[in-house]
Amino acid sequence: HFANAHTIFNIFNVIVLFPFIKQLARLTEIIVPSKPKDGKLKPHFLDKRMLNTPSIAIEQVLKETKHMLEVSKDMTKYMYQTVYRNKDKAIDEVSERENKLNDMQHDITSFLVDINPENLTNKELTDTNTLIQIVDHAERIGDHNSAIIHHYATLKDLKKSLTTDTLSSVKKLYTPIQKMFKLLSGDLKTMNGSTRHSIKNLEKEVQDIEADIRKQHINDIRKKVITQIGRAHV
Repeated sequence: HFANAHTIFNIFNVIVLFPFIKQLARLTEIIVPSKPKDGKLKPHFLDKRMLNTPSIAIEQVLKETKHMLEVSKDMTKYMYQTVYRNKDKAIDEVSERENKLNDMQHDITSFLVDINPENLTNKELTDTNTLIQIVDHAERIGDHNSAIIHHYATLKDLKKSLTTDTLSSVKKLYTPIQKMFKLLSGDLKTMNGSTRHSIKNLEKEVQDIEADIRKQHINDIRKKVITQIGRAHV
């Protein structure tokens, strides 16, 4: 009888509240906003109350860092969709994730710096430095993606597409970036000297490719401007 009464009570609640679903949803958004008034997203896992308990605080940072890497991966995916599939709507997705990555880098780094150093063991201190490096790498991958999107958008404004050479260079970025994601997503225990050296080399490879893309981009714009000036004088 109790179970039947409980079921009837739940059904009654659904019937009564159903017409007010939209109003209840709005009320929930007001009480628990998904974004602060300044538009800045709050961290998913960081809780400043844990700063005096380094083991828990570092575990929270590890979760937030993995989340940041997923955001960076998504950003890379949308960058390739824009460049290779001409999905201009993906540009907004790239821009949104770039802003999010910047916020996350600031929040995670500030949180790590605020952990009480007197309570840190040598291992926890090493983990803290490693996490800061991982966060920096994740944010830099976002910078590379943004730079490529900037090249794409600038040429599009000039009614010109990325050249075959540039597209080939962008394609070359895929392998080192994916390798970096794999290494950065590993366990902190695996972030030894050789792994850090590999990440550093991959970062250099990505920087060199991005520099080539930038050079090609400048040449493309120069050619376009020269062509426009030539036509104007004809």
